[in-house]
Amino acid sequence: LGHWVHDARPIRPDARVAETTVAVGLADNAVELWSLGGADASASASAASSPPALLRRVECSRRSMLYSLALRGSRWEDLRVAGGTIFNEVQLWAPADADAGAAEPNERKSAIHPETSSVEARARPAPFAILRGHEGSIMRVSWSEDGTRVLSTSDDRTARTWRVPDGDGKKKEEEPAESDARAFLVRTLYGHGGRVWDCQPARAGSRRLLVTAGEDCAVRLWED
Repeated sequence: LGHWVHDARPIRPDARVAETTVAVGLADNAVELWSLGGADASASASAASSPPALLRRVECSRRSMLYSLALRGSRWEDLRVAGGTIFNEVQLWAPADADAGAAEPNERKSAIHPETSSVEARARPAPFAILRGHEGSIMRVSWSEDGTRVLSTSDDRTARTWRVPDGDGKKKEEEPAESDARAFLVRTLYGHGGRVWDCQPARAGSRRLLVTAGEDCAVRLWED
């Protein structure tokens, strides 16, 4: 792999790909789908196992360097990406939009097709939401359990929670425009004395909490 790996998730194979597959989220704001390979049950005992192979690569149309990326979903068509950029924003996008043609004009890129293993033109899908408001690079992004929110931390010493458009990543016509991205902001958490490294949801009995960890050597619990 040619870039930092921020996240990886097993993906249910479809009818075209029988092997076990894994989606890998990379620091160049791209997702690659890999076959893990393995021995063919019909092959002879002396036959070598097939090596891991790249099945496809999809790049977001917003070419950004990411300090953090989080994947959500167990099928390629449902996969969602939250990418925390060095330019203070979180980009939400769906790799499967490359197949649906939801891409910005003139954004085409070569990718490996899973059926033919050949190189073909594939669209670079545009983000369905861009979350702005942090005043520093994004250190970590994560998804809530139900996928309706994204959590982010930054070197601006805050953690933030954001509403995901339509809950499942599909942007409605009435959703705010990109320039009104602060409308997605749910809450800003202040309190750490340094960069905030991580923010994760947690439960204590019936209480819903958020847990943050910071450069100030502190872990903080917040009512969600």
